[in-house]
Amino acid sequence: MRSTNADTPASILRIILTPECNLQCIYCHNEGFKRKGNRFPDFSLPEFKQIITTLQKNGVNSVCLTGGDPLVSGVFPDVLKTVTDVFGGNQTHVSTNGILLDSHLDLMHNLGVSRINISCDAIDRNLYKQITGKNCFETVIKNIEKATRYSFFINVNCVTLKGLNTDRDYICAMLDFWRKMGVRLSFLRLCFSHNGMDDYKYDMNDLIEIFNSMGLESYTTPHSNRPPTVCYPYHDMEVALRYYVPDRSNYPCTACEKREVCSEGLYHPRLGLNGIVRACILREDLSLDLGPNASATDNLAEFLKIFDSIPETWIPADCCSP
Repeated sequence: MRSTNADTPASILRIILTPECNLQCIYCHNEGFKRKGNRFPDFSLPEFKQIITTLQKNGVNSVCLTGGDPLVSGVFPDVLKTVTDVFGGNQTHVSTNGILLDSHLDLMHNLGVSRINISCDAIDRNLYKQITGKNCFETVIKNIEKATRYSFFINVNCVTLKGLNTDRDYICAMLDFWRKMGVRLSFLRLCFSHNGMDDYKYDMNDLIEIFNSMGLESYTTPHSNRPPTVCYPYHDMEVALRYYVPDRSNYPCTACEKREVCSEGLYHPRLGLNGIVRACILREDLSLDLGPNASATDNLAEFLKIFDSIPETWIPADCCSP
């Protein structure tokens, strides 16, 4: 059995609660899961609790509920209660687009959820609708304002999309907008090129140049369970850049036929809709069935060892990176 004190990429579990979402973002990769098909849960909550308890005993020490959008699922409250019972609220995060956030804030607060990640790539309704396909900007902003009244750590994720939200003036406006909201802002690069989004791929070095021209000084936060984060203090707000990719010179994915469309590599295990845990967002063959009728539990420790070979070296992505 793996040590539960290990702080490795396998120590963070992403639970894909549902592939469904109430937005249609132009860049969505849906965590590698199809929108149609089986929905969670295909087994009872006690069986689900047994699965995540097994993962906890094999080194997983924190969880992020994601999707799709997890708040779309009707079983979100029960699943959240089950997850916090196993891992504790302080080690439970929720990633959402924020549309349904207001109706779950009290529950998340009462269960001690520590962090909410909210995706929002624009600060005006027109661009928001262009990116997401829906006219929900005001609802999201209102719900983020409500969330800031609680004790959550709130991180807003903004995917940089060349030609849409990367103009210098717009970047500066975003900094001021989110600073006033009292959140942390993270800029993410578009990681996958298999969905015809190459024209929107933005060189994060251009964003760094903008920050440098503003006189902002960066610092790098290393992590043992994910790539390092470049951070900039903007007045009293921390701004994070997530654009590091694995150094593939000795990476176990070197021979993978899908490496040309993926810069993420083996990042965190993902628990799918049927008790299937996956090691890779793009490859279904790197998976293990932990469902109630499966007999693979004894193989879990060996399966999770795949994350032990992830290198400690990461390099900044450039404009040619997938």
